[in-house]
Amino acid sequence: PGDEFGRQHVQDTFQIEEFRPVSFSVGVAGLSDAVAGGHLDALIDGTYLFGAPMQGARFQADVSRSKDTPRFDNYPDFVFGDQRYSYYGESEETDTGFFTGTSGRLAANGKYSMRIPLSAMAFRETIDLPEKQSLSLEYPYTLNVEATVKDVDDKSVSARRSVTVHAGKFVTGIKAKERYANTGENMQFEIIALSNAGENAGATEVKVSVLRQTCKSVRTQGPDGTLQTKNNPVRTLVATENLTASDKPVAYNFKPDKPGEYYLIVQPQGEKSFARLGFYVSGES
Repeated sequence: PGDEFGRQHVQDTFQIEEFRPVSFSVGVAGLSDAVAGGHLDALIDGTYLFGAPMQGARFQADVSRSKDTPRFDNYPDFVFGDQRYSYYGESEETDTGFFTGTSGRLAANGKYSMRIPLSAMAFRETIDLPEKQSLSLEYPYTLNVEATVKDVDDKSVSARRSVTVHAGKFVTGIKAKERYANTGENMQFEIIALSNAGENAGATEVKVSVLRQTCKSVRTQGPDGTLQTKNNPVRTLVATENLTASDKPVAYNFKPDKPGEYYLIVQPQGEKSFARLGFYVSGES
């Protein structure tokens, strides 16, 4: 009920228990950076502080993952991974979020081994013109493993480990002199290829693809009989070139003859890792 000034009063109860410090620790081991396609064996470990294993203790293990973007201090002006900002507001669907998990009880030695498949975070870049095809692309991602163990008094302790799962053996990078130009102007880019650690990986063959994206409006009939307009992106492959890249930048030039939204994709030959950079060209159609 409220008083004469309109103030509300809330009443509830609570319980105070005696403080008891946690008497055990939890660890997650067996994880290291890896390349997609294999697996990792995470080892969950529960140990009492006096040294005994937490035999039969209940545990919950959750694995999540999130898209990663490589960054290297020695190459601050290069784009590694994905940096395409679509005018049409598109985004690729990825498996970011909860990935897998399990629960149960720790073994007699206070441990549990959990095999985690390192499946690729993949998608296809659809190309409409001059013929239907697609590019297979994979993101690197951060894999997070969190384990929670409970003792007989239902007190819980959690441990968390994170590692990087690379899309391939190499990382490509793109540097643009300008990201806005006019039709007929020569656009200048630099391409590099590194190891996953951002170091020299020697000469690496890469494929450069340039796509132009436009929009095609299609009128469809809705459930209620009304006509609706839907904008569908149309991607045209306008240029491809094979280059030999390394930790020393190699030049790539492109002269657009039509206005619109473009993006440059660089992939190591035989791999699905990629770098993608968007740019925009103004002018008359």
